[in-house]
Amino acid sequence: GLDQVESPRATSFCGHAILGNETLVIPDALQDPRFADNPAVTGPPYTRFYAGAPLVLPSGHVVGTLCLIAPQPRDYDALDRAIHHALRDLVVEELLRRQEAQA
Repeated sequence: GLDQVESPRATSFCGHAILGNETLVIPDALQDPRFADNPAVTGPPYTRFYAGAPLVLPSGHVVGTLCLIAPQPRDYDALDRAIHHALRDLVVEELLRRQEAQA
């Protein structure tokens, strides 16, 4: 739902998410010292909630994230995590299919 397709890595939430293998969840970015003064929090799109699941290929390379953002704080429960991870797995499968088709 954003016009923006990427952001500078230095200020991106995803730049933090790709450093680990687990989903990075920020329930309220204004309460997280890593992000409270982030331009994407203090200005458009006014991100408060973020969940970023790393897209990890079988080789171990992390090629991005499948992220969810919202302009209000929110919880991220076990069902949210299961759905998010299922979607992440579908994205990784599609990336692998495209990679095989190009080979």
